Amino acid sequence: MIAEKIFHFLKGEWVLKREINPHGSFEGTAKFALLDDMTLAYKEEGVLTLNAGNALDDVTKRYIYKLEGGGIAVYFNDGPNKGNLFHHLEFDNNGIAITTYDCPPDIYKTKMHLKFPDAFEIIYDVNGPKKQYRIKSYYERAC
Repeated sequence: MIAEKIFHFLKGEWVLKREINPHGSFEGTAKFALLDDMTLAYKEEGVLTLNAGNALDDVTKRYIYKLEGGGIAVYFNDGPNKGNLFHHLEFDNNGIAITTYDCPPDIYKTKMHLKFPDAFEIIYDVNGPKKQYRIKSYYERAC
């Protein structure tokens, strides 16, 4: 099953670079830690730099990745949505998953693309009445 292969591919530590267009960028690390045979805990840490020049140190984000229903379900693991489903990723044979998350009044379109053997990217296109931006995250396996 492709989801299981991808689940195991994600385990470990990654160098993370993110463009938040048009607002800024993020650089840091991400770690997928095995909690059990079906669950990974994701944690990213780094520095968020806004285009205005301000930088926020020690920015973190957490998710839970679970093998579910032939794919990988991603749950929020911090903030007010903790425990809620963010999206369910179903990958094709090329390691690409495309899905949508409806967060009224905004919509997040997600594309995750694995670039074997040691990289992947996630792109979020966010659209709503007061939001329109793209978040492009590039992950490269840490040495």
